Amino acid sequence: MPVTLTYFPVPGRGFPIRVCLGAAGVEYEDKHINYQQLVDGRGPEGASDEYPLGSVPVLKLESGVTYCQSGALLRYAGKKCGMYPKDDDDLCLAIDEAVETCGEMMTKAPQSKDQDEKKRLREEFRDGPMKKMCGLLSKRCKGPFYTGERMSIADLVIFGICDTVATGNFDFVETDYITKNWPNLGELTKAVKEEHLVQDYGGLKKD
Repeated sequence: MPVTLTYFPVPGRGFPIRVCLGAAGVEYEDKHINYQQLVDGRGPEGASDEYPLGSVPVLKLESGVTYCQSGALLRYAGKKCGMYPKDDDDLCLAIDEAVETCGEMMTKAPQSKDQDEKKRLREEFRDGPMKKMCGLLSKRCKGPFYTGERMSIADLVIFGICDTVATGNFDFVETDYITKNWPNLGELTKAVKEEHLVQDYGGLKKD
């Protein structure tokens, strides 16, 4: 039974996992679904064997078991390709801190159906928690990559956040917000995008 990564047809949380699986030489199906297919697949209970918590990404292994939680999937794939250490606890801690900080930046971004209210909340978030989080990432970034000379899963996740902002997909946050205020994070994103592994396996649109 082939390994299958299931996610939406966008970079998002699937991007770093795709890069790591590709870099590791894992043969897998990169399965793209839409939201309605997710709703149908998780069924009336909101979860199923195919979608254990009713969300994506999910990774089905050769054993037939499907696993969820993007952070767990990323660390699994990262270990296989050498972008997440197997025996350096201190380095793992630095990488995990960055990955979880980026995760919080996305999940804690305020939402509202009222666009005026959403704008107000997002601007407060930008000037408060988001500023604090970006500041921490910038302070920790050693260059050219987050932990130094080698790219890790932290770089892939930071790239994802920076790209989301730069492409205007982080509503009511200026597209140059990160690159203008924390130039070293902008340089990190350039370094990541230039990596052949990202170009070959990331599924990003060509410039």
